[in-house]
Amino acid sequence: MDDEKKSNLYKKYLKWLIPLDLTLFLIIGLIWWLTGEHTIRQLSDISFFVGASTMMAGFLVYAGTRQSTGNFRYQFANTASDADMHKRINQDWKERFANEALILFFIILGGIPLITGILIYQIFT
Repeated sequence: MDDEKKSNLYKKYLKWLIPLDLTLFLIIGLIWWLTGEHTIRQLSDISFFVGASTMMAGFLVYAGTRQSTGNFRYQFANTASDADMHKRINQDWKERFANEALILFFIILGGIPLITGILIYQIFT
């Protein structure tokens, strides 16, 4: 992959990462505000839970996207296709890398509030 494609890929993910993380922090703040007791420990716990839940949602999406065979141990291209083997293998690799980029995106998306929650607790208590 050349540098221009990598740059466009990073821009594409950053375009979604920042607004989604801001939305997660808004949800965290809303939950913290509505629960009544406003302690640093509670804010930290809510941040940790929302981050871990986002990562788990990403894993569930990743586990449900393996379309070629449905099995992680048996990852060969679909054989029921009119395309030649080279095109089927290319399609399989594109699917696989897109799925792995998706799980990495969710790990980063959930990791930011999770780490923020840990840091809030460590710094302010």
